[in-house]
Amino acid sequence: MFRTQTLARRLISTMIPWYVLLALGMTVLQLGIQYFTISADISDDLVSLGRTVEPGTTQAVWELDSTRLAAIVRGVRLNSIVSGVRIINAKGLELAGDGDRPRPLANPGSDAAPAFAAYKSDKVPLIYADRGDERLSIGQLELYSNRAVLWQRIKYSLFVVIFNSVLGISVLWLIFSWTIRYRLSNSVTSIARVVAGWRASDGRSAAERIDYPYRDELGNLVIALNESHTQLAASMRELKEVNQNLENIVTQRTAELQLAKDAAEAANTAKANSWPI
Repeated sequence: MFRTQTLARRLISTMIPWYVLLALGMTVLQLGIQYFTISADISDDLVSLGRTVEPGTTQAVWELDSTRLAAIVRGVRLNSIVSGVRIINAKGLELAGDGDRPRPLANPGSDAAPAFAAYKSDKVPLIYADRGDERLSIGQLELYSNRAVLWQRIKYSLFVVIFNSVLGISVLWLIFSWTIRYRLSNSVTSIARVVAGWRASDGRSAAERIDYPYRDELGNLVIALNESHTQLAASMRELKEVNQNLENIVTQRTAELQLAKDAAEAANTAKANSWPI
């Protein structure tokens, strides 16, 4: 089946698997870039938010103002990127918290969550400076962003990337198919038609030359074919002229021989008639 297909169909059939693989690879690459970009943006937003609320939180923890701490937690939770918040004292006891957050000591000794962890987090140390400029660590503010937050931010970009990829892939495939079918395949078909006309030509009229405007590999082949056919046509004309000359010579020699024969026969007849009876 593959051997009997047209050139365009064979080229397209050969390119389809590689084209699909390349298209999928580019789509996955774009999705990966979107994921890590948005994930990094969420981490940066958590850091910025933590630095903003850190002074008020530090003061509330120092004063053990539970009402103010609860208000800070509620205010932080209003931010769309924050899925959970926790305020702990220097001993690690939770003073206030709300939302989806890991259990205490879920990631001991780590201040940053891995790229594919369940939570993005920012842990801001609460440092209180007393009147003597002595800096005391009195606790920690922990902000968390779970995968639901990441999905809310990435889903629209995900749909846009997939749509753009499908649209771009489809348009490029149509252009690619059109180029193969109507540029390359048509050129080869035109050349084959002219060559077939050469074979059907009786040699009495000038054969059509192959017209191909490009100087590529196919153009070099066309030039060679045109030159070969020109030389072959010239050789055929010379051969026809030689054959015609031979036919003329044979005809002339045949006529001369016939005249000589007739003359000989006439002489013999005249000689026979002149003998006495």
